Amino acid sequence: MLRTACFFIALVCTTTVNAQQLPLETYTPANGLVSARVNKMFQDSRGHIYFLTNEGFSIFDGQRFENYGAPENNNTEIFNDITEYKDGSVKLFSFDGNTYTISHNKISFDSSQKKLLVETNKIFDIGNGEKLIATNYFLLKEKNGRLQQLHIALPNPEYPGIENAVLLNPYLVFSTTQSSSHPKIYVYNYETQQLTDSAESKSIPLIAADKSRNIFFYNGQWQQLNAEALAKGKLKAGPLYFQSLIPANFSSFGLQFDNDNNVWLTNAEKGYCQLNVLARTVKYFSVTQGILSGCNFVFHDMEKNYWFVSSGSGVQKLQRSPLSKITTVDNTNLNFVSGISTDESNSAFINASGGLFFAGKKIAPAGLSNRSAFYWQDQYWNFSDYKTLVSSKGIILHLDQLVENYVPLDFQTSYPVIDNEGRMLIAGKTVLLINKDYSIVSYKLPYFCDNIICNNDNTFLCFLRSNYVIGLSLQNNSFKKTYYHYFETLNARYAIKWSSNSYLVGSRLYGVCIVQWLNGELKITGCIDKKNGLSNNFVNVLLKKDNNHLLAGTASGLDMISFAGRDTIIENLSARNNIFSSFINLVPVKDSSLLCQTLDGQLFKLENAGNLSAAFLPSAYFKNISVNSETIDAAAKSDFSYLRNNFNFSISAPSFLDNRNTRFRFVLRGNGRSWEQNNSTADFQINNLLPGTYQLIATVQYPGKFYPDQQLQYAFVIQPPFWKQWWFILLSVLLAVGIIIYIIRYYYRRQLDKQKAVLEKELAIEQERTRLSRELHDGLGSMLSGIKHSFSAMKNQLELNEDQDLKFHENIDKLNESIKELRNISHSMASDSLLKYGLENSLSDYCRNISEPGEIQVSFAALHTEQMQPTEEQTFHIFRIVQELLQNVMKHAHATHAIVQISYNAKRMYLTVEDDGNGFDMEAAKRKNGMGLKNIETRVRILKGRIDYQTSKGTSVMIEIPCAEKK
Repeated sequence: MLRTACFFIALVCTTTVNAQQLPLETYTPANGLVSARVNKMFQDSRGHIYFLTNEGFSIFDGQRFENYGAPENNNTEIFNDITEYKDGSVKLFSFDGNTYTISHNKISFDSSQKKLLVETNKIFDIGNGEKLIATNYFLLKEKNGRLQQLHIALPNPEYPGIENAVLLNPYLVFSTTQSSSHPKIYVYNYETQQLTDSAESKSIPLIAADKSRNIFFYNGQWQQLNAEALAKGKLKAGPLYFQSLIPANFSSFGLQFDNDNNVWLTNAEKGYCQLNVLARTVKYFSVTQGILSGCNFVFHDMEKNYWFVSSGSGVQKLQRSPLSKITTVDNTNLNFVSGISTDESNSAFINASGGLFFAGKKIAPAGLSNRSAFYWQDQYWNFSDYKTLVSSKGIILHLDQLVENYVPLDFQTSYPVIDNEGRMLIAGKTVLLINKDYSIVSYKLPYFCDNIICNNDNTFLCFLRSNYVIGLSLQNNSFKKTYYHYFETLNARYAIKWSSNSYLVGSRLYGVCIVQWLNGELKITGCIDKKNGLSNNFVNVLLKKDNNHLLAGTASGLDMISFAGRDTIIENLSARNNIFSSFINLVPVKDSSLLCQTLDGQLFKLENAGNLSAAFLPSAYFKNISVNSETIDAAAKSDFSYLRNNFNFSISAPSFLDNRNTRFRFVLRGNGRSWEQNNSTADFQINNLLPGTYQLIATVQYPGKFYPDQQLQYAFVIQPPFWKQWWFILLSVLLAVGIIIYIIRYYYRRQLDKQKAVLEKELAIEQERTRLSRELHDGLGSMLSGIKHSFSAMKNQLELNEDQDLKFHENIDKLNESIKELRNISHSMASDSLLKYGLENSLSDYCRNISEPGEIQVSFAALHTEQMQPTEEQTFHIFRIVQELLQNVMKHAHATHAIVQISYNAKRMYLTVEDDGNGFDMEAAKRKNGMGLKNIETRVRILKGRIDYQTSKGTSVMIEIPCAEKK
């Protein structure tokens, strides 16, 4: 039954192989190309591809098209050729004679030399920074932007009309459009400016050259110019060196060569034919496989992708994939492949209907019916029947005799494994270990196991299809069960060891399950399935490529699973090639590539990234950074105002190997936050960023890890608004402090002014009181004293009786009391001595007058006051201060003695009032709102002095006041 099924599948495959659709991606104006009429393609040193068309040109980096010369640019031009200079700048030449130069992501336009460059056809790099430019009217040499016209001795030298040309330094081989009736091919030495040879042609000849400096021209048929003759400037034609490989249906064809020197023949109706001259193989790319009709030319990029250009229909890219189909080995067709494996040295063994193959050589004319055939110990093995294992060297193992309770079909679908000690292990319903001496150790399993996981310590793990896991240990050449566990859901099909404590299991229903040792038990900790991007949840086979990459063969294709930190990226490698077969086996081989077998008998090779990338390494860069929709120079600008906080970042990473699946990961961190974007979009936009310091890290992840990840960084600062910047805050604080100080000073000044106004009123009153005191003292006091003296004189003249004498003395006493009261009133209003005799005498007189014998004695002292000259205002205020202080002493201190002392030193007057009373609480006195202390302090402030209170046993008040000296 199995053989019949395999034969049927092989028949279907061979009848449909020619109709297999190629993995083509088409570019037209519908998806970004400026025009479908492409004249030439060009790739610069950074990897960008240019499409030169009849309606402008396009630049493609794999992510986006940039179009120029289209109607939206107010100009539509035909572009025929392009060249690149040593500084990396690229110049395009239009048919109208204009040039466009692209340098550092900027484009400039120049029409100053259009008279010389009009109808440019071809540009050649001739070394030393020089270019050779062929137009319909001139042959020019360019260096450093300067053009030199070269002379050509043609029948019409003013119109050379160079149509087709190739360069073989110092010779230019070309044809012209001067005469369609007598076309010629010419050889021209541009150094001597001489034509060295010419030859007649049946038509205007097409000219081509390969990478080996061979030149070919079409003259009704393609011919090859003799290289030795051409090196001397002579034309000598001969047959093509690959003439025998040309198919009959490409007898009339376009001819060109790719970067690998393969020959490409073009048939506008049928497609393309590729000739590999060294391998002598012919490969077709036909219209039936999806190639557009109207085939024109092939472009071969630096990553070895092929681009097919059709006249007026657009461009198709044949995706170069790491996955390629193998149909022949050792010049033999494989036909249906039923099994693959490797030996101890990772040399490939292929079991196919076309034969058996090992290490690239055919070792047997016919394949084996059993796909479990394997190569081990320099011989291949297979089951000749359900119970016998035989080798190509005649070794026979009768399993029904060697395995206890042997059951037929135990091993028919298993995957053989060679462990680290070179022993062969086969799984199935029985674990079979074959030692190097061909002795056998076996262990009966309760259900089928597809493969065995081998550890380095002679322990083995079997994941059964029935959800059981059994651990085995090899002890004394016998298996012992060491672990047994049942999972509710697993349905294992293939298992591999991923790390010291984790396994990956391909299941029938759940994709790839992650199984780990946790607390001595195996636990399922996660699954990778179709929701994550897996092509199918039925996983046939797994292979660990490296510590970050896993290959999974599923019922629908081949997937590459990449683990990048927390990210899991899945690429459908087979779908990229329009292959949706079930992949059932993966084996690594010597050159670090992989062989992949499908259920329908196809064999594929998966190249590693090193083999695939050739000599090209893409360069990623920030193509554009715009702030508030304005493009900036990222190298010069990284500091922005708070209003410029809308950013757009665009990355260019020119690569065309499955460029649709190139991923861009943007991580922006700053201001205590983080933003992340991870997809195939090469643009990252963020708006309304708050002021702060930011850093953008952009990572380009190439599909299949063809190239290492590339990382770009850009750090920038958004300044806070001016009202949040330190200098503004500092100025605001200083201004606020100044305003507060001003308000406080204004308030106290107003209060002081009010107090001063009050004291000025008091001063005026004081002056008025002084005047009244003087009048009372000098007028009424003198009058009363005179009356007293008159009464005393009259008494001596009168003879009074005793009653009259007593009455007289009573009146005299009353008069004395009146005089004394008048004197007291006068002193209380203003001491007469304050006006007449100055401050010291007034204070002395006042202290003497208020002293009461037996109650309180008030003393006065003056020290070094000879040069002191207080103003009238100071005199009045000091006198009132002493009055207030002494009144407080007499009313509240219960003192028996008080001292008033005034002294002078260095233009400072010092006043001290001390008593021996019981003291007082200064804060309590102030809280009582007594006016006495406030009046004293106000007078001191008016006098610009300072006051100090000390109280414990008695009270001491010290006042210091500035005072002028006598002149």
